Amino acid sequence: MSATTTSKMNSPGEGIGDALLKHGTLIVFVIIVIANAIFTKNFFSMGTFWNLLFQCTSVMILAMGMTIVIAAGGIDISVGSMMACASMVSARVMFMGPGFVIPGIIASLAVSVLAGALIGFLISKYRIQPMIVTLSMLYLLRGVAQLLHNGGTLAVKRSFFTEFAYISVWGSVPVQFFVWFAIIIIVYVLLKMTRFGVYVEAFGDNPIATKISGVNVVAVMVCAHALCSFFAGIAGLLETSLANSSDPNTLGQLMELDAISATAIGGTPMTGGKPNILGSVVGAFIVTMITIIVNMNNIPYAWSLILKTLVLALALYMQNLRKTKSLRMGGL
Repeated sequence: MSATTTSKMNSPGEGIGDALLKHGTLIVFVIIVIANAIFTKNFFSMGTFWNLLFQCTSVMILAMGMTIVIAAGGIDISVGSMMACASMVSARVMFMGPGFVIPGIIASLAVSVLAGALIGFLISKYRIQPMIVTLSMLYLLRGVAQLLHNGGTLAVKRSFFTEFAYISVWGSVPVQFFVWFAIIIIVYVLLKMTRFGVYVEAFGDNPIATKISGVNVVAVMVCAHALCSFFAGIAGLLETSLANSSDPNTLGQLMELDAISATAIGGTPMTGGKPNILGSVVGAFIVTMITIIVNMNNIPYAWSLILKTLVLALALYMQNLRKTKSLRMGGL
């Protein structure tokens, strides 16, 4: 038996380290659940469980779109503003009369898709940095949302639309659960069972080789960002239904950071490559539970931002360790 083999067999710490790298997201999730169980009164109750499914809605939906974009080697920090813009577009159209609920929903989602497609086109066609393009759109979309009603909040008084967010199925299950669960399934199928998913991962891993192989990378990036913005539009509509109004100033604010955090915590490489959809789901739960533990224990909201930052820093550190280990193994 070689010295190298003996060293590996006698190194239990290496096995533990591998487990931490591979299952770090689940370990963090378990730690946060245990922390909630200890410090949060009545955390283990069905009411809290349904509340978790309800509160994670926007983060979960945005995280699915962000997973697609980040796996493709990009990022989108405009999704929060996209939520506000989609919300205000729908509110303005619905304001025209009772018969404009469906047109309002269609208009808001159409605007979302067009904005996302424009982002993807600018990034891929003119090779502009994703951060620059989406930062510009962050300001633009927020500004458009504010101009649509002179910066004021617009009430939405359409019974079918405003009651949707409060529907419970089988007595307790919030309707939002079925919305974001369906989106997870759609994203999973797209990224794991179609050519689009293969192209997204390939472009995120090696954009130059993907272009040389003849893949239409402009179309791939346009579709990726259009989907991301489309999901942001859905999240904006759900928030509008819940609030019975559209506030262009605060709706979706900082939501892009929660979505990016959930995706990074979930294990999708921030440099692009293999998307971890189920990891993003767990990441969204983690981000939401941090907010819940702060709210239910009457802790200042600022602490949730600090905790999210610490968890995100840990996730990025683990990603870096995995990347370093992969490079070392490749060198062997």
